[in-house]
Amino acid sequence: MIMSICATTQVLKLLLSLPKLGGVPSIKNTYNPQKGEVVVFGWDKRFDGKANDKFSLVDVRKLYSKVKLSNLVSHRAIVYMPHTVTSLTLTELYSLTVPLFIPSMQYIQKMDGNEGKSPFSCRDLGLDQKVHPAHHTSIHPYSPDAKDPEADYYWMQFADHYDWPHMIYFDDLDDLQRKLEETDFTAVHSLMVREMKKKEDELNRNWCKALNKIQAGHTVPNDY
Repeated sequence: MIMSICATTQVLKLLLSLPKLGGVPSIKNTYNPQKGEVVVFGWDKRFDGKANDKFSLVDVRKLYSKVKLSNLVSHRAIVYMPHTVTSLTLTELYSLTVPLFIPSMQYIQKMDGNEGKSPFSCRDLGLDQKVHPAHHTSIHPYSPDAKDPEADYYWMQFADHYDWPHMIYFDDLDDLQRKLEETDFTAVHSLMVREMKKKEDELNRNWCKALNKIQAGHTVPNDY
């Protein structure tokens, strides 16, 4: 019984160690940038309709009534305005290996301070009375619930869109347009493909480790 519990615990630990970035590339959807529009996803609509001589930014819902991954790979790049610190939408978009442009942490904080439209800002005015003091073993200088701009900025760095590699960050519209013009999309795409391959290999290794720890007497049903 104890052996069974220990084995189950080890398997759970391995499963929890699987990377957030799923490691499963979108095999059926190959990056093939033929369309001129740069697709915009997310809560901030100010970039929709912005254009210069080389790029036109268009909200994805204006282009497609039903968004399909096969549509998105035909665009040169995607501007993603994150609505939360972790998102399956971002995971799917990254798997396409289409270059992703993300607002910087400075941009998000500026939105919080000036216009209050950022989905990351907290509206609980009594939060400071509810926050528990940090545990004495914590390596972090702030509580994740602290109502403080410095704490927000600190914890924001651990969000998926600031943690995963090869994404391009911009501070405002001018910076976005400049980086769209300067970025080598093919080179960024290749780096994302390499990252997805690395994550896929890591995912497969961890699943094999987990499955090998399942007791021999536990069989998978034939109809699974």
